[in-house]
Amino acid sequence: MKNIIILIATFLIVVTSFAQDITGQWNGMLKEINLRLVLHITETDAGYSSTMDSPDQGAAGIPVTSTTFENSTLTISVTNLGLTYTAKFAEDNFDGTFTQGGMVLPLKMSREAVEKPELNRPQHPKEPYPYHSEEVTFKNERADISLTGTLTLPKEKESSLWPY
Repeated sequence: MKNIIILIATFLIVVTSFAQDITGQWNGMLKEINLRLVLHITETDAGYSSTMDSPDQGAAGIPVTSTTFENSTLTISVTNLGLTYTAKFAEDNFDGTFTQGGMVLPLKMSREAVEKPELNRPQHPKEPYPYHSEEVTFKNERADISLTGTLTLPKEKESSLWPY
């Protein structure tokens, strides 16, 4: 009998020492819309509480209405945003579903920082440009002002309107 009690006590100590620690910062990206999310989970006497950040939208410290973690499943809810996130915890990662406003998207969260991918923005071209570019300045002597700008022209003569 004494051996059984020692065995049970040892088992309980081992099980609690391998308990899943979900506290801390969790980072993820909604890839379909290139939006990073950060979840900060803390443990309280009453269970778990959390806040959320959306760095790409300039939002930090968004209060989460409820945070539960049962049977390796995390569920968070932000009532005033109509947002829920339900995810399974495995191998120190969360893999789940982000739901807001009828939109359902997969979201994986880990402790590693997530960088936003650089988007190809045609309004911010990079050299070599597919056109001729030249800085020009016009001086208005009478008003004593200068107007400066960038003149862009096609590389090839595509129109007889240009005298070049």
